[in-house]
Order: sequence, then C-alpha cells, then structure tokens
Amino acid sequence: MTNMTQESPTKPPRRRRKKVDFLMRKSSVDEKSSSHLQHVLAIDVGNTRLKWALHDGAGWAAQGACSTSDIIAPSTLVAEWAELAPHFVSHFVSHFAPRSSPSLPPHLPSVRAMISTVADKSITPVIMSALHAIGCESIELVVPKALQCGVRNGYSDPTQLGSDRWMALIAAFGSMKRETTLSGAHVYPQLVVMAGTALTIDALAADGEFLGGVIVPGATLMRAALKQGTARLPANRGDHELFPTNTDNAIATGAIEACLGAMQRMHGALIRRSGVDRLSEVRCIASGGGLAVLAQHWATLSFAVAVRDNLVLDGLIRLAYEI
Repeated sequence: MTNMTQESPTKPPRRRRKKVDFLMRKSSVDEKSSSHLQHVLAIDVGNTRLKWALHDGAGWAAQGACSTSDIIAPSTLVAEWAELAPHFVSHFVSHFAPRSSPSLPPHLPSVRAMISTVADKSITPVIMSALHAIGCESIELVVPKALQCGVRNGYSDPTQLGSDRWMALIAAFGSMKRETTLSGAHVYPQLVVMAGTALTIDALAADGEFLGGVIVPGATLMRAALKQGTARLPANRGDHELFPTNTDNAIATGAIEACLGAMQRMHGALIRRSGVDRLSEVRCIASGGGLAVLAQHWATLSFAVAVRDNLVLDGLIRLAYEI
C-alpha cells in the first residue's frame, strides 16, 4: 500500500500577490494568436463556496473565494472583484458607490468570464449582474458537450454531467498530456476525485474518454443525513478508529470508510476496464475542500493519490484557451 503523494499545486496566489505559473508555460501561450492573451476570470460555484481566479494568459494574477450563502446581491461580488481593476485600469470606482460621490462605472476591458456552477439556480443571475456591473460582457456559462479539449463525454446526455466534474476531467486530461509530452512517457488512465458536499469519482481513459463515474455523499453530508434521519444519532462528533467502540466514532469512521471504499472499488474497476497489469498504471488525482477529512486515511488505499488544488478552475482556463 502506498501513501498519498502531493503534486505541485496549481493554486493561484492570494489576491494581488506575486503571480505563479499555471500548468502551461509562457512560451506555450506566445505560440498562440494574440486573442489567446485575453484575460479570463474563471468562476467555480459549488454548493457551499464560490471560488474565482483571474488568468492573464501566462499565469494566475489574482484569486478569491466567498460563501455562496453570502451572495445575495451583485454588490457582494462587485466588492470581491473590485481589486482586479489595477490589472487593467489605473482608476476604479464601484458601480455601487454612493450617489453623492463622483463615480464611474467599473470597467474591466477584454475580460472573458468562464463559469462552472452546480449551485442553486438563483445565484446565477446575481453573478451575471455583478459581471455586467464591472464591464464584463463576454460571459460563458459552461455546459458539458460531447467533446471538448480532447475529452469525450461518455454520458448518454452530455449536458446532464455536472460542469464541475467536466472541468475536472478536462484539467486532468490536459495535465496528463502535458506531462507525458514533456517526459516521453506513455499516457495513462486516471481516477478523478472531487471531494466537496458530495464525493464524485470519475473514470477517465488514457485516450480521453470519460467512461463514467459515481456520486456519493461526502463524509460530512453522510453524518448530517444520519442526524436528520434518526432520533438520537449525533452528527458532528466522533473520531476515526479501526474498530469503533462508541456511537460517535462508529458514525465518523463509517462515513470516512464509505468514501474510501468507493474510491478503492472505482480504482479496481478502472484497472480491469483498462487491462493494465500494475496498480501504478492507473493514476488518481483529487481536488476539493472535502479532501482534508479523507487525506489522513489515504495510506490505507492500495494506490497513491495526487492532490491538485483548484482543478475546476484549471479546467475552465483550459477550455477558455482551448488547450
């Protein structure tokens, strides 16, 4: 059994701090037309959090996040994105500034917004209004298609696949292609895990075919479901132990083991489907805010897990630049 491995993260820097490189290098962008140098604001709207990051064609320039429960008006996001203005213009005044003060509509020229959302539909108009308020008119709400960025969607109805899962698959495939191109190694199948409110485990063939995947409640949601559906079981107490000897620990351990078990079974299924002989020939890549609950127990899995921060944002940038 192998321990968890950590890939070099592609996490953008905290707001306005020094830029870090994205998966692609500056030279790879320079080879493309000037239209590919357009700034892209990638927005990942999950069930509990909204994450965004600005990419300038060479690397991440800024990032931020907020709770989806806080998004009740466009002004919330306009305030969140106000700091982006120095990347484009020397002067910025909020569209929602008091009328008594001189103001100009905020304007972020040549910005393309790419949005992946699985949240309540009521949030989408708020995000759209905020983008229009900052002068962003090029907005794409991602809908999964049959084929994008070399990944073939195996769903019978491609649009039913969650856009977050689709972006994660695109990011994983693009990362694998770049790695194998640089190293000369063979391409390999991947298990793409997204841990949030729900845990999704998707199988991606070496040639880019999305074979299918499963959705199970995340560990925290499992515990909450037990609390809601029973009279006396607690939701947020307990620790993981091999053989639980009290109810709190039994619930905590059961939720974690259920998630790990789903990952293990999907990994085995992908090995059999791919016809490979070694466990290492099927890679596992994981992302999401729910990983912390599972990560300390990954040594019990028969395969390594590589962590990649912001996999959905990476996929949005790959889709925007068509790489």
